Amino acid sequence: MKGINHNLGLSPQAHSGRHRLRLLSICPYKLLPVRDGGQARILGLLKGLSYCGFDVTITCHIVPNVRVEEREIKIESGIHLFNIPSPLKGWLFRAHEVWGVPRIAAALINPVEGFFRRHVFRNFDVVQLELPFLSSWLRWVPQGTLKIFASQNVELDYERDEATSWLLPTRFLSLLERCEREAIRSADLITTVTEADRRRYIQLYDANPEKMIVIPNCVSIDSIDQSAQAGYRERLRSMYHIQANQRVVIFVGSNDPYNRESVELIAREIAPHLPSSRFVFWVVGAAGSMYSGECPAHVKIFGEVENVAPFLSASDLGINPFIRGSGSNVKILDYLAAGLPVLSTDFGMRGYSDLRPFVTIAPVSDFPARIERGVPRPDPTQLKCILARYSWEYQAKRLAEFISCALERKRKSKARGNEV
Repeated sequence: MKGINHNLGLSPQAHSGRHRLRLLSICPYKLLPVRDGGQARILGLLKGLSYCGFDVTITCHIVPNVRVEEREIKIESGIHLFNIPSPLKGWLFRAHEVWGVPRIAAALINPVEGFFRRHVFRNFDVVQLELPFLSSWLRWVPQGTLKIFASQNVELDYERDEATSWLLPTRFLSLLERCEREAIRSADLITTVTEADRRRYIQLYDANPEKMIVIPNCVSIDSIDQSAQAGYRERLRSMYHIQANQRVVIFVGSNDPYNRESVELIAREIAPHLPSSRFVFWVVGAAGSMYSGECPAHVKIFGEVENVAPFLSASDLGINPFIRGSGSNVKILDYLAAGLPVLSTDFGMRGYSDLRPFVTIAPVSDFPARIERGVPRPDPTQLKCILARYSWEYQAKRLAEFISCALERKRKSKARGNEV
């Protein structure tokens, strides 16, 4: 599902005359096409770093079937992506998507694979690990190379709720904890999505606060052609027979347990309390496709769509009934960037403290009453100033400066060691 941040809001900048640092990103899954916030985050930050003077190489390692033309993709100048076939890991990742087999199962074979790929790491100034599942590979990164762990969630917390399932017994949680701990301990720099995740890493793994930086999820407020919004709205509302007096309430969510839980809350606890003559609920994204329970007639499940932007433009309210999870919810940024009023739980606003004045916050039990009364639309001028800090380009510049300082410390430390 391509969100409104699909073009990532980035524009190339010249870096002539500067040494371009070589960065290798190790990703445990396929990044293209962009279907969820995790993929958008990885590509957004890496594109941003390429415009800050980095030559970026991305390797995706859990790709079961790769056509020859997909094995190497030049995304744009300064950034190349390689899809590396791995049938066994590809099967495990597919089993995760379909049956819920834990992704961490792949960690059982990762140390061996990392050993055989260790020669690749010598060609880079920076090696960035996306997610902790390949943490054993950091053992083979040369000492002078800067190692970054780019976290998207506190994975131990994210997966813990599934531990009662036969698919995720306690031993897999222990394996996940070891991988996450190794990523934290081995990395020279750690990026987290929220301040809460940063504190949690300190609590769980005694992470060094000085090597951590919070890089929030981002969105591009210019990625929808504003002149086309009215056309989107009219066409979709006509296509799905939305009456003039009906308000469309949208929820956007990829396929993860907490988005699926939100879909269930909408179907069972929110939509049934609101009249279909006045309200229609749209559930957009793979989370809806996975819902198999009863659904009121005025809740329409779209599943995964090519482009979510038209659906946002045709909606009147974005909701986020999250009650559990880790990281942050990119949908908050998507809704606000589309100019929608937003209703969220307090938990759903984690990571966005400066956006709270622009969002109506209530417990799920109050959602029906709040929706019926109406949710105020945020002031667009004030909101645009705040959202400017949630661009990939802005955050990539912060990260680039942090990396530069860390590299300088590493060089000085090496020089002192040579003197001794």
